[in-house]
Amino acid sequence: MPHALDNGTLQVRIAYPEDWDIFLDWCTAEGWIVSETERSVTSAQFTALLQPGSHSWHIGPWIERDPCTNISAADIEHFITLIRKNAPGGQALSVDLLKASTVGAYLVQAGFHKVGSSVLMCRSRKHIDLGRVCALASLGSIG
Repeated sequence: MPHALDNGTLQVRIAYPEDWDIFLDWCTAEGWIVSETERSVTSAQFTALLQPGSHSWHIGPWIERDPCTNISAADIEHFITLIRKNAPGGQALSVDLLKASTVGAYLVQAGFHKVGSSVLMCRSRKHIDLGRVCALASLGSIG
């Protein structure tokens, strides 16, 4: 679990999507702000973090809160609207989507467009379940 450091910051390592929910719940209970600049956006179906970059804001990580919930098109569209409401005006938004992510088509409908791609590789002794992950934390999109 996260713990506070003497300088008033939080030290935490989040390795799995389910840890993110626990972390956000803990932050809320303790009255912590994730960051002065980062913003978390949460609905019943999704949780995402908006991270500032030099010329844009990055959406990610973006995860499904409950893998057993059937998520509708309206749920995705509503969450994209929440993200836009929570992002500062006048700044571009970027997102690193997984190829299999179901939210991609809805982002295109909302005006996003593909500008590049990369290959995600990992090495782990444990199986890494990306089933609940819609978008990753920045892979360099925000520099």
